[in-house]
Amino acid sequence: GPLRAGPKRGKVFSEEALTASPEVPQCPALRGKGGGSINMGMHRSDLRRRRREDAKVTKLRNRGVKTDERGRRDARMVALIKTSTPPYTPGIQSWLSRKLDMKASRITSDDIKPLIS
Repeated sequence: GPLRAGPKRGKVFSEEALTASPEVPQCPALRGKGGGSINMGMHRSDLRRRRREDAKVTKLRNRGVKTDERGRRDARMVALIKTSTPPYTPGIQSWLSRKLDMKASRITSDDIKPLIS
């Protein structure tokens, strides 16, 4: 029959929905024998350590990609500012606000001149 998530919660789940978890990879050796995740048997601290190490690698890999993208975005925004006139689009206003560390409503054309020169 249907199972409830908790005594005071109104959510009702079927047994099928509770047992099926597509986001958890299944261990091939245990397939057909009740399942089991790849992390089965690993201590929680080992999983956390692995997650931290993976996060460090990912951060290092993404750093260069993001730096390159920031450069491309800066060039694109400067070109847009040179060709357009105020009031600027929200995307340009947001970029200017971050670059100048000011509210978009307080930015004047004098503040923008050093950025586009």
